Amino acid sequence: MWYQAVDSGRELWKVKNWDKYSWLTHGFTSRHWGNLALHVEDIADVITERERLSQYLGISLDSWVVGNQIHKANIQRVKPSDKGRGAVDHASAFCDTDGMITEYPGLFLVTFYADCVPLFFVEPKSRIIGIAHAGWRGTAAQIGPAMVNYFRLAYQQADLNHLEVAIGPSIGSCCYQISEQVAENFSQQSLSCSSDGIYLDLCLANKLQLIASGVNANNIFLANQCTYCNNSFFSFRREGKNAGRMAAFIYRS
Repeated sequence: MWYQAVDSGRELWKVKNWDKYSWLTHGFTSRHWGNLALHVEDIADVITERERLSQYLGISLDSWVVGNQIHKANIQRVKPSDKGRGAVDHASAFCDTDGMITEYPGLFLVTFYADCVPLFFVEPKSRIIGIAHAGWRGTAAQIGPAMVNYFRLAYQQADLNHLEVAIGPSIGSCCYQISEQVAENFSQQSLSCSSDGIYLDLCLANKLQLIASGVNANNIFLANQCTYCNNSFFSFRREGKNAGRMAAFIYRS
């Protein structure tokens, strides 16, 4: 349900099911697009990479909207007046924000990753879109269901029967070894044990939470790509604190 598009050696992951929506632009970058987060490298270099991605997509850099991610379940409703927040600096980004939702066109919602789970939300009837960053802490805080509830409570025109959610590339259960303390936050369905420890399927944990919150299982699309195994992605677990960050983005025209 996801596929890899390659242009000039640069990989971009997309949801095949969403190609039919001519008004929707979305994707997940690989490391070949460079580091896209301002907190890792020289700001000028990151802005250059952001401009390159924007030019490729035909969307201006001043359309970007970014939050300072803190691994919680805080959500912002993005308005036209928020256009450009966090595009070229930290200071203007939304504070303490891991999820964003908008009903407005022309806003390029962006979150950043190096093993955590990207969640993309599309309600095609109303064209309301959202995106969320779900590490293990955000997943334990149920950011996925929090996004669904935001759709339910804030948008009367949204039809949750048609809400679609894509779960992008992230560290897989094959590689995500966790402590017993972390494991206590998750159901047994998303955990597995071997002789060397406990492993968490973070994508499955998010999928189960989304289904419990009312999303149709048939409307959840998994990438099934491990960012630790696949060297075309940045990985915090593999590369350490200086690992670059991929971008997950969603935009409606």
